[in-house]
Amino acid sequence: MDEHACIQIEQLDFNALVDGQYVSLNEGQWTPIADFNNYRAYEWSEGGYYLYAMNYYNWYTIGPELGAMSNLKGWCGSQQGVHIDILGCDGKWDLNGIDSNSIFRSCQSGALNFAPCLEDAAENMCFYENSTVAEPLTFSIYEDEGCLGGEAVYAVTEDEDKYYIHYDAEFSMWKISVDVVESNALYVCGTESLSECVAGTWIKLVNGFGISSFEAMEGAKMEACEGDLDGAVVGDGDGDSMSMAIMVALIVGLVVLLLLFVAAVVFCRNKRMRGAVTFNHKDIKIEDKTGTADGPMTTNEYEDAAGDVISVGTDDEAEIL
Repeated sequence: MDEHACIQIEQLDFNALVDGQYVSLNEGQWTPIADFNNYRAYEWSEGGYYLYAMNYYNWYTIGPELGAMSNLKGWCGSQQGVHIDILGCDGKWDLNGIDSNSIFRSCQSGALNFAPCLEDAAENMCFYENSTVAEPLTFSIYEDEGCLGGEAVYAVTEDEDKYYIHYDAEFSMWKISVDVVESNALYVCGTESLSECVAGTWIKLVNGFGISSFEAMEGAKMEACEGDLDGAVVGDGDGDSMSMAIMVALIVGLVVLLLLFVAAVVFCRNKRMRGAVTFNHKDIKIEDKTGTADGPMTTNEYEDAAGDVISVGTDDEAEIL
């Protein structure tokens, strides 16, 4: 009989509805209660769920009621009647697909140290499905899942669906899946480094009528990026081009505003100057080049006192004071 004082679950990618809110099964602890089906049963500290061995199968499962056989959050076992100790369920929990990264440990043991696989990983990765996509899927490190195959796991929620990126060490490829980390793969990239999953390396998995086919994705690519407060993305390649275009547009706009301001100042200044203009000149020689057919051009001299003031009216008239 299993007799562990307390169980802690880690890296199990599943949530449970508690008081109207979804809570990760990695939260809280599972404390022992009365035995069920000859095996120790546990109650979740967050409330509403139990960890126990199912009747007939003898597999550990998580359900909303002790002994429930429906609305289960997965199970640990594959052969009917063969029981596995709860601490032996690491990597064996089945959530419509094996969660090979799941951990079931005693509360007294130390928590898993994620640092070795996450310290060099990019915090965010952006996936462009094709070359025309302006806003990619922006994935962030999914610390609750830890690492798979020695690599970081990434996740993002889009339109109520949750997408994951993880490394499949068995086949040496990166996979993008939906809803379950290690199942329901949508896209694959056959490289060992996620940074090498550039354009031309991604393949789309097409499933229909029980037949799987493959579709090359020439424009799809993955690159490190950063998400800002508005959800926009700044990255390499197309992302940088977009940022540069926005910057150039802002600079051009500022220059236009500056030119409009200078033009307004000059206009106002000229308007003020039309009211009174002082000339300081004397003995200015003015050539009369308005000759006609009846006479030659002449050169006349005029004397004007310094400081004459000319009051300018409209363009058609001017009164000399």
